[in-house]
Amino acid sequence: MHPILIKANIALFKGDRLEAQRLLDDYYSQHKDQRHMPEVLWLDAQTRPTREERLQQLDYLVQNLPPDDKYHRIARQHLKDEADYAAKLNPAPRFWQRRLAGFPIWLWLLFLVGGIFAISALNTVLNPVPLPTPAATEIIATLPTRTPLPDMSSTLAPEQHALRFEAGILQILAVEDTSLRVVLASTNELIAPVPGARFYALRVVFECRLAVCERPPEADLALRVDDRFVINARTDVLIENTAPMESIALGRAASGWIIFEIPAAGQVSYLQITPFGAPRDSVSPVILIQP
Repeated sequence: MHPILIKANIALFKGDRLEAQRLLDDYYSQHKDQRHMPEVLWLDAQTRPTREERLQQLDYLVQNLPPDDKYHRIARQHLKDEADYAAKLNPAPRFWQRRLAGFPIWLWLLFLVGGIFAISALNTVLNPVPLPTPAATEIIATLPTRTPLPDMSSTLAPEQHALRFEAGILQILAVEDTSLRVVLASTNELIAPVPGARFYALRVVFECRLAVCERPPEADLALRVDDRFVINARTDVLIENTAPMESIALGRAASGWIIFEIPAAGQVSYLQITPFGAPRDSVSPVILIQP
């Protein structure tokens, strides 16, 4: 491989797309007749500034290289992974997130359930019934005691809530203030914050730019609250029915929820990111949180 292309690949590996693009432009100026070489097409796709342009160029590569070419296979697999990842990030709206007459479905269901309980309570007062027998009590004890709580999060614009550092690219996808669906990771037991506090959850996605990211997002995360408190993320809790982020390799992404326990009246300013291994006296980069 040409030395300039080798340098461009190294810059891309370090996450510096601008430097890789500059080197690729230098190569173009010297070898105008080799723009359609497989390794050049691959580099051209990876150095595009936006995700949409990168995917479009990868599709062009797949369409113009033979199926047995290794770059054709890599690009095709990359497109498949991106499609699978996009489907996970943008699932079909859940039933209770849809709206009817301007109000969320879950609110209509809440009114309906409340009405049923009110009618049932009134009927009990007007028509008392005997206490259940032991057999009936045993049957009642076997009924489910907890149903999944609705997702009350608000989506954010990822491109406006993003940070690039050496290990990768971190983006905030959604925020759930005063979350009511936090569980212990060890037992899946629903928990409440300590008196005078609330749970504040951020849904993030992290794209790995190292060879292997064993602990995404490869950084300690903390919230700045009221411009004077720095509150670290809790590592022992999850959002109900979700899983922690797993290890990934270069170019792959992982998503999950980061949960903080903050004062009930606290005002969140920004998310502070301290990459693993950063010097103690270094200034940690931040992402402003603006719903």
